[in-house]
Order: sequence, then structure tokens, then C-alpha cells
Amino acid sequence: MKKIFLIIMMIICCISVAACNKNNNNNNNNNNNADDEYKCNIQLNYSDSKFSEYTSFDKAKDNISDYDLYEIVVLYYYQEDKVVALDHTKYYITITDANDNIISGLTQDMAVGVYKITFTHFEFVDSKIIIFEVTESKENIPDDFDDKILLNFNDSNFSNYTTFIKDEDLITDYDLSKIKVLYYYEKDKFEVLDSEKVTITITDENKNIINKLSQDMDAGLYDITITYQEKNLSKTIKLEVIDEIIKPIVDGILNPDFIDPTKETVVTFYHAMGAANQAVIQDIIDKFETEMLAKYGVKVTVEQRSQGDYDTLRKTIAASIVVGEQPTIAQAYPDHVSLYLQGEAVRDLNKYIEHEEYGLEGDPNDSYGYIDKFWAEGSIYDKEGTIYSIPFNKSTEVLFYNKTLFDKYNWDVPETWDDVIEICEAWKETSEYQQAQNEGKKVGGIGIDSEANFFITIIQQYGGEFTGFDENGKGEYRFDSVESRAALEWLVDEFNNGNTVTATYLGTDYCSDAFNAMQLPMTLGSSAGAKYNVPYDGSFVTGIAPYPQMAGASEDEKFVIQQGTNITLFECPDKQEELFGWLFIKYLTNYESSLKWALNTGYFPIRKDVADSQEYEEYLNSGSYDYWGNPVDGYDPIKEAIKVGLKQVDYFYVTPTFPGSSRARSECEFVIQSILYNQKEYDVDRAIKEALEALEG
Repeated sequence: MKKIFLIIMMIICCISVAACNKNNNNNNNNNNNADDEYKCNIQLNYSDSKFSEYTSFDKAKDNISDYDLYEIVVLYYYQEDKVVALDHTKYYITITDANDNIISGLTQDMAVGVYKITFTHFEFVDSKIIIFEVTESKENIPDDFDDKILLNFNDSNFSNYTTFIKDEDLITDYDLSKIKVLYYYEKDKFEVLDSEKVTITITDENKNIINKLSQDMDAGLYDITITYQEKNLSKTIKLEVIDEIIKPIVDGILNPDFIDPTKETVVTFYHAMGAANQAVIQDIIDKFETEMLAKYGVKVTVEQRSQGDYDTLRKTIAASIVVGEQPTIAQAYPDHVSLYLQGEAVRDLNKYIEHEEYGLEGDPNDSYGYIDKFWAEGSIYDKEGTIYSIPFNKSTEVLFYNKTLFDKYNWDVPETWDDVIEICEAWKETSEYQQAQNEGKKVGGIGIDSEANFFITIIQQYGGEFTGFDENGKGEYRFDSVESRAALEWLVDEFNNGNTVTATYLGTDYCSDAFNAMQLPMTLGSSAGAKYNVPYDGSFVTGIAPYPQMAGASEDEKFVIQQGTNITLFECPDKQEELFGWLFIKYLTNYESSLKWALNTGYFPIRKDVADSQEYEEYLNSGSYDYWGNPVDGYDPIKEAIKVGLKQVDYFYVTPTFPGSSRARSECEFVIQSILYNQKEYDVDRAIKEALEALEG
């Protein structure tokens, strides 16, 4: 801290704004109950300097580094124990010289002369002018400066009203005899008064005497009284000790004291859900809006906007980021989030999750009550594990099989890939296989719905990796490996044997179409799409089993992909919009909303308390329904897919994603399609090589 009038740094002063009317009706909502004494107190902080109504800068002795005006922080004291840093978007500061030329910033190169710093706030104060003088000599006090006494304490100077913010400022313990008192008797004349002739007393609000200024002083208002009997001078100044500054935005999050109940807040939610699921979401939205009005007094409107499909959703959001018009929140796969991170548009959720007022309930060591594997997916975007998404609709892949056919030929439900290939070979000997061929249909032993999912999963099962982070935290593609080649060579061999096929080969959008048409005895698909693997005409019963694993694999060597989207929050210029976007994510994934979602869709519960609840257990064991939703006796494939899928939860895996990795899935599809359906041009080595070149080029 440095001397004011003599040295600029660490002047501590609260400016009483002359232009502010105590009856001004535009004061901040938080100030309505403030004492009049505090309504118009502002203070400009610049680096380590605080500006009083008159501040001088001695070029020969002091130093000002170059700063632009946006770095000036304005503190506003609205109650005896309340101080806030004003929102810089609601005021402006200009500096002009004696000729009214505008100065762009404070700098060491400023010419000697008198400058005006004009502070203007749009809401509750017209303007305030501070005189700032650059001098060749520090002994330059204007004629109209009425304060003849200045206390110099260590390197701090105390004006009529001085603040001390604990933990931000520092007062080393000093006894009162070490305070210097400066007496100004002319414009350029001052003397240091004899300490033996000066009496200084500090008292708290209860008139208790304080024997020294100390970091340990309690928060509160103190009087410092100076008496100099020889010249019959006496002066009392106020010293306020404050625990902390109350800032409107801390760590990018709106302070609860600054939620504006008069401001209607719109949260836009982009997703790719159909009409049925939108209806479920709308019911949750309605309850959320009612709760926010009751709790915060804010009219919040959540606008859900379906983009049709996930690819369109991703492209729409990516385009909106370019022009700065991204939604508040969105449904997103991890690779989508990685793409949005390239545009620096996604909000780090850690501070929201841990926030005292807005944060998640529960134990962080227990994933805040979310299913561990689902929760972990939100932190795969960097080496540090920063959380950028919260679980929403989750599923996995399972094996669908023609139970009627299996029962007819006494086939055991496969558990390993060896078992799968054995059934594929047996299938070729059946009359059903021959009939499909005779009808000109394409046939296979097992259908693979998602080529990208299969590529990543089979590599994992063979002991390889798809993506990862290097020692410096940089994302890297790791599928150029011995394990990957072995997995893909196996796939090529079994395709050539007529056993493994994909939807591309079958000429259908999904393998379920061929499965229902008796072209396949088995198919791998999403647990959430179970109903699509049930034939409309009831021609056979669909069985559901866990995803096949490698023969002899230990428990930690078994893998099945974790599917489904999360909810991510975008950076918003309007922090109130961003806050209620986060609160909606929190509400959408709480117990009540998650239970409603799980009961009304084919997706897994994302929370442990929902999965373990009696209501959800009763749902899974309740009556069964056919494809059209009509109650039937017996087996329900939709609920069976959930039960089977959740049995695999310990095997769920997700791959690390990073900026640029969002393109990797399309390259997976390129590799699969090249090595299976363009074998004249591509072998495994060439396909991997070209995929990596495309990703790294």
C-alpha cells in the first residue's frame, strides 16, 4: 500500500456521491433497506489503488503501470456491513484532461496536469467527478481541500470513511503510537505532528476502546478519533471492517443476493426428442417453473426446442456457437460436447455442483446419488476430469435373439463371441435360413446396428483403447494398435464366413428390420429400442441377453458401451439465464423428475435412489404390454431390456473425448465399411491409416 496525496497506491476511501439523491427510486433491489448513510457510498479500485475525491500522482516517486479502464473495480456500500462490486456492464468510466480530451487509460506517460475521472452508473447515480492530478511534486494540495488532517498508518492513509476487507487487505498489528498524523496548513505545506501531543482513540460500535489496528479485529464499524490539543484540532473518521466483498458474480455464478425478480428469464433447451418424450419433459418444465417462482420470485420460462435428430441437433448448435446464439442448455452426446468445447462455449459445471446455494445434494464420493458410471461420463473431456455434463437419458446395447427359433433348435443363449459364431454356423443349416435365401433376402448370423459402437467395443474387449490423454493432457487416438488390428481382422473373417453383418450390408436403417423379417437370428442394438426388435405380427418371441464378451475374460476385461445423452450448460452473457439453466438441469435430474422419466420412457434410471425405489421395482414387475401398448400376459421386452441392461452396469465404459474427437465416430464407420464392403481397395492397415490421417490432418 502506498501514500495518498503523496503516494497513490492503497488509498482507502469511500466516495460520497454528490449527484446521488437519497430518494432515488432506481436503487438496486438489495439496497431498499439500507441506511441513508450508506446509500451513495462508492469507491473506485484500480489495481492496488483506491481513489478519493482528490488523488495525486507524483511522476518522480510513484508508478502507474498501463491499465485500461475496464480493470477499474467499483465497490458500492449499500449497508453498514454490505459491499458489492458493481457490474461493469452497467456503468462507464471516462478520463479527461484539462482540455476535455478523453484519455484511454491510466499510464506512466500521462502528462503533468489535472484530470477528471467521471464515473456514471446507468441505474442509480448520474455521475461523480474525481480530480486526479499528475504532478512533478508530491506536495500539491488544492486550496479548496478542507481536510487538514490525514492519518498515515504504515503505508495506508485514512480518509473520512475507510474500509478494510478481511482476507483481501492486510493490516499488520500496530499500536496507536506508530500512526503518523499529517497536518496540511497550506496548499503545498504540511508537517508531521508530534506523536506525544496527539491522542488517537479507536472505539467499536459498543464504545469499547480498541488498543491497536489488527487483522484480528471483528467485522463492524469503528470510530477513530484524533485530538491535537496544541492547535485545538479534532477529527473523527469511520473505519469499517468487512468480512468479504459481496460480488454480483463469483466464479462466473450469479450471487443469490443479485437474482432479479423483476426480470423474466427464458431458458432455451435444445434436444432431439420426439413428441412422446417431449410431453414428459413439458410436465417436468411446468413444475420447475412453478417452483422457481415460489423459491426465487422469478418468472422462468423453459422453451424446449426439438431439432429432430441428433445429427441435426449437433450441427444446429455448432452453427449457433459461431454467431454467439447458442441455447442455454442442450441434450448432447460426449463427442458433441467435445465439439462445442472447441468453440469455448460449454460451461464448467464444477463450481455450480459445489455451490453452497445452488449445488447438488449428496456425497461427491457417491457421485451425488447418480449411478457411478453415468456420473463419470461427465468428466471424460480432459485429464483433470472437469465436469461438463450431467447424466440424462441412458441406455446400453444388448443382444436380441429369436427366442422361438432358439427354443426350436435347443440353442443356448450365447455369452461369448465363440458362442455367437457357433450359433451363426448352426443357423446356416436351418430351413428358415434357406427360405430367406430362396426369397432373395440378404442374410447373416448376427446383425450389428451401430458400426461405430461395435468398432470401439470390440477394440476394448480385445484389450485395446480407442482414445486417451497423453502425459500432458492432450487428447490422442489410440486405435492404431496390435489389439485393434486383431479385433478388426476377426470381424473381416467372420463377415467373409457369412456370420457378422451390419445394417449397411442389409440395406436397412437398422438391423431390427432384418431381424423381424427372419433374415437374422440375432442382432445387437440399443436397450432403449427394444420394442423395434419385436415383430409387429407376433411371428416369434424376442429374447434379450447381455452383450457377448470374449471367452475367458475376467470381470475387469468385460466391456459394453454406455449409451445415451447428457445435459450440458452453455456459457451465457446473461448470468441469470445461465443460473436458471443450471437449476433446470438439477431439477430435470432430481429424484422426482428422474423417476417420472424412467417410468415413462424406455431409458434407465440415472439415479441410485430411483433404481432402488419401490415404485420403480413395481414398475419393472408390473403388467406387460405389446408393441402397440396394449396389456398382455407374460413377457415384456421393453422392461426385460432394462433389466438385462442394468445387469451389465459394471461393464459399462466410455471413451475419453476432447476437441476434435467428435469426428472419430464417422471414421469408425469408414473403417468398418471399408474393410467389409470394399475389400478390393482396403485392408485393415490401410483403413486405419486413412482414418487417422483424416482425424489428424
